[in-house]
Amino acid sequence: MNKAILIGNLGKDIEVRYTTEDLAITNLDLATTEKIKDNSQTEWHRIIAFGKLAEICGSLLKKGGLVYVEGKTRKRTWEQDGASRHSTEIIAYRVVALGSGANLGVNRAIYIGRLGIDPEIRYTKDGLAVANFSLATNERKGDGFETQWHRIVALGKLAESCQRYLEKGRQICIEGRFQTRSWKKDGITRYTTEVIASHMEMLDSKKADAGALENHMIPNASMETGSMGDTPF
Repeated sequence: MNKAILIGNLGKDIEVRYTTEDLAITNLDLATTEKIKDNSQTEWHRIIAFGKLAEICGSLLKKGGLVYVEGKTRKRTWEQDGASRHSTEIIAYRVVALGSGANLGVNRAIYIGRLGIDPEIRYTKDGLAVANFSLATNERKGDGFETQWHRIVALGKLAESCQRYLEKGRQICIEGRFQTRSWKKDGITRYTTEVIASHMEMLDSKKADAGALENHMIPNASMETGSMGDTPF
């Protein structure tokens, strides 16, 4: 499973373009604002719609409008100025105009997949555990399957549980929120989008002690991001 659910405000008006095969394509810049502990956090999401859905978006959606988007994440890679660039996009398959408003925000990712590496854990100077791992999701495409890789970050007790119970190849369900970070390397600003996990459930029984963590949740208050440091994971 590879699913994104967003409710937010459009950052600009919609422009629809067409490919040489007459396929309609449009890009939506969507801002979601949620309250994390005592602070409001805004994330920008790049959304792409195709075909009839793109045309409907172009005719109905306006800058500032409140919009519900359901889709899947896709990572795109290209070369620019001799360096590899990456972008995480959301391919929309449902878009609903909700009117206007700024008080409602939803930023949610749901993945079911297998770990590509064992979780790596470190601790911030404030003692917050931070675990990182990659997760592969597969979906049928034509006669085969398409694999998407996702960067997952777990914090606090959930991070420690991930390190203790998870390993490469395990199948899990992850729920969380999208977060995009930036940093400079060789004078170039780079970006990465990751999912800050709030819920993890193991779906196989690879280890005998897996039953001890069949359903592990942490409250939103423990999902702090300000003390995670500025070093890319």
